[in-house]
Amino acid sequence: MKKKLLIFSKYIAFAVSMIGALNWGIVGLFNFEIIRFFFGAESFLCKSIYIFTGICAIFCASFAVIDCQCENEYLSKFDK
Repeated sequence: MKKKLLIFSKYIAFAVSMIGALNWGIVGLFNFEIIRFFFGAESFLCKSIYIFTGICAIFCASFAVIDCQCENEYLSKFDK
């Protein structure tokens, strides 16, 4: 069960990180921030989304350094 939860959380973190990357790509190309447009420039929700996106990116980066063999070994610890 823990293994499935970890895999699911990795997919969610990856998706959120990609959406954040697309947002910053649009900022770079068009100088337009989608998150601020929808949620307000200085709103708590806007800041929360940016913080959550950063946490997801850190989570993804922590797993980017683990190759396939090490990942299978690491995930097998959660099968207990």
